[in-house]
Amino acid sequence: MKAGRLGGKMDKFKKIINYISWIIILALAAGLLIRWDNIPEFVIMHIGFGQISYGNKNMLLVILAVGILLNIVFTLGYDVSFIREMRKTKQSAAAVGLMSAVLQIIAVTVIGFFILAAIV
Repeated sequence: MKAGRLGGKMDKFKKIINYISWIIILALAAGLLIRWDNIPEFVIMHIGFGQISYGNKNMLLVILAVGILLNIVFTLGYDVSFIREMRKTKQSAAAVGLMSAVLQIIAVTVIGFFILAAIV
């Protein structure tokens, strides 16, 4: 009985994460659309090891598309390789669901930072 209640709470939690992540993606897309003409032609794509690399602002559209695809994968419940491996180790459904939600949040956040850096 307890496991059933936990599964129901996890389903609600996952739905909330899905809604929030889609709202963030839509806000990022709207921000790109609204600010497109004000975005410099070249934007920072990567910072690391003392170097900064730049890319054309059109790459922001590619990043947004990747974010949309990743969010579709997580929203529809497809298992990315890490989650698939967790299932093989007989982790509880709650642990797997929580990890999937965390990965979804991380993916949307990282993609959001790239886009926000260009439009803010």
